[in-house]
Amino acid sequence: MKQKLETIEIYTNPTKEYNSTVIWMHGLGADGYDFVPVVEQLQIIKNKNVKFILPHAPIRSVTINNHMKMRAWFDIYSLERSSHQDIEGVTNSNELILDIINNEHNVNNIPYENISLAGFSQGGALALFAGLTFPKKLNSILALSCYLPVHDAFLSIRSEKNLNTPIFLAHGINDPIIPLSFSSESRDFLENLNYNVVFTEYQMEHSVCAKEIKDIDSFFNKYLP
Repeated sequence: MKQKLETIEIYTNPTKEYNSTVIWMHGLGADGYDFVPVVEQLQIIKNKNVKFILPHAPIRSVTINNHMKMRAWFDIYSLERSSHQDIEGVTNSNELILDIINNEHNVNNIPYENISLAGFSQGGALALFAGLTFPKKLNSILALSCYLPVHDAFLSIRSEKNLNTPIFLAHGINDPIIPLSFSSESRDFLENLNYNVVFTEYQMEHSVCAKEIKDIDSFFNKYLP
């Protein structure tokens, strides 16, 4: 039987029928509850009818953490950017996110262009990969403190449909977990392919700050219907 992710759902306006969806992926070792407080801090988009879906990643062994089992979207072998990457893990988790996207469209009648992907750290990496390889036009992509994984696999399956999809790429200047250079290199890589990237740096480590939350709020308010 095909795996289905457990999720948390939050509505900006529970009294009205929602017309757009944001699927938000957490980072390594966390779960969907990790970004509930951030979603609840968003203010501007409360005048919109948005459903946030926060899925829990599958539990798997993570090489860099002494093979401990934890929630992870894919395995991480090393923090060296040039090291081997878990293409199978990325593509498997990508399929799980595609199932959520297609369920929103096919079952809940949300247009693909009203669906956004968001994520932090490893979840942000998956949001970039899933969003830019999806065969239908999506609304927007929010990628926090992360990078685009598995470039070769990405290039072989990327979709022109999301070439102009707005991408909010953000990173902490003092991030000790995922260096700022990982994110800036991904920005350069995507801009060279003519993707629509806005890149913002923040005075923080591997986290989310108040100014960033305000900018996220403005980003969603600008693009969600």
